[in-house]
Amino acid sequence: MGKRQALYFVSPHIAIQDGISRDMAKMQALYFVSPHIAIQDGISRDMAKMQALSFVSPHIAIHDGNITIWRQNNLAFINEAMQTQFTIQADNISSILTMQPTNKVKQNEELAIDYSSEFINQDTFATRDELLKWVREVGRRLGMVFTIMSSNPGLNRRRTPYMVLVCERAGEYRGTNVPGKFETAKRKRSTRSKKCNCLYKLKGTKLGMDDDNVGWKLEFVFGVHNHPCFPNLEGHAYAARLTSEEMKIVEEMSNALVQPKAILTTLKKRDETNVAEMKTIYNARHRLQALEKAGRSQMQLLMTKLSEHNYLEDHRSNEDGEVTDLFWSNPTCLALGRSFPYVLLMDCTYKTNRYGFPLLEMVGVTSTNKTFSIAFAYLQFEKADNYEWALRTLVEKMGGSHSPNCIITERDLALIKAIALVYLTSHHLLCRWHVSKNILAKCQKMFKKEKEKWKRFETSWENLVEQESEELFYVEWDLMKRNFVDFPKALSYVADSWLDPYKQRNVSAWTDKCMHLGT
Repeated sequence: MGKRQALYFVSPHIAIQDGISRDMAKMQALYFVSPHIAIQDGISRDMAKMQALSFVSPHIAIHDGNITIWRQNNLAFINEAMQTQFTIQADNISSILTMQPTNKVKQNEELAIDYSSEFINQDTFATRDELLKWVREVGRRLGMVFTIMSSNPGLNRRRTPYMVLVCERAGEYRGTNVPGKFETAKRKRSTRSKKCNCLYKLKGTKLGMDDDNVGWKLEFVFGVHNHPCFPNLEGHAYAARLTSEEMKIVEEMSNALVQPKAILTTLKKRDETNVAEMKTIYNARHRLQALEKAGRSQMQLLMTKLSEHNYLEDHRSNEDGEVTDLFWSNPTCLALGRSFPYVLLMDCTYKTNRYGFPLLEMVGVTSTNKTFSIAFAYLQFEKADNYEWALRTLVEKMGGSHSPNCIITERDLALIKAIALVYLTSHHLLCRWHVSKNILAKCQKMFKKEKEKWKRFETSWENLVEQESEELFYVEWDLMKRNFVDFPKALSYVADSWLDPYKQRNVSAWTDKCMHLGT
């Protein structure tokens, strides 16, 4: 018995041993498959008690009213679900585990259910994909996930094409909780798999060779799971895979700059059975971006897109050929800028891209007080040289049209210097919104808990910059200094940082001398 090979049942009477199919019904003599279990006349018998086992599936039987699981000379499968639902008792028979339900937990009836009947389909599937789709739809309804274990396209008529489908939990469990395994291995993170050696298996076979225009047939190899089915399939990678139609929706919505959360909501409203997660959407967008790049760098992809959409671009490179500054604009926007060259707004944003390059945006204003983008530029540094190059490139692309009446920016000293070098006749003004934000950041903390006085201070500042004559300005400024004499630091900051050096670029008494369209 030491070299005895265990039988592997594929039906109550048919078993596989050493690769040979044997019909147990024709075997008259006793044939031992374990120290106490033998086959006689096709019936499995427990020789210790001489009571027959009643098989309900190839591996599951009822013995003395208890569920008995038989497998190939090894302890039966034990997974987390079983451990919580059964008291496990094992005797000296290595291939038998007798499981009795505890008093607190009901016996899991699903373990004795043969799911093979759910996949009996006498119809012929037109294609391999149609068969796979049908199996996965039935599996989703039952709480199962199927993966392709192996397949053969049967090219060159070498063999009949086939496809073997197994439960996603087929295979050996790998994780940190396996005693004696992976205990000394260094892992980057603590991971574990869903594998539990589930033997559920289906096979799809083509009814002809690879070039024959015939259908596919489905048959089951083994129809019992060794684990309970899942009430829902959220968190299962295969179940969360997006279809080709859903991938197209993700691509279209991503191109329209829709947020991933809104994309996921759209997919779930479209299909109530969709179990995709946020990670699924991020992974799909990453794959789409990788396909779009096609091995090109970010800069190469950007240049290609600008060329495809007929954008005008210009750039500077260093000695190593690396792009340091990049300017681009749409021809339609440039044409609109030539029609309304009176007011030009400029603002530089920071930390908006992975490279940390400042993004300079140049905006025009129409006669109806509507703004429009004229051009953009990525700059290597926030220095006067970089700003000057961007502004001179804008002048060149605009075709040398006359300079704007006024240019409005925040207090960026390098940009102010570049404007003075490029636009010699234009008036430069400061954006009041940015000025107010700076005063808020610096002065509000000086008032501490005196919120009412801070509100009065803000109101006084707004009245001050809106004075339309120089005389009224100085009167309002004297009144403000008397009202807030208890806050000398706030008054000193306002005077030294904004009024003394920049009142001609910020107060209406001086800014109204040039046309700025109310900006």
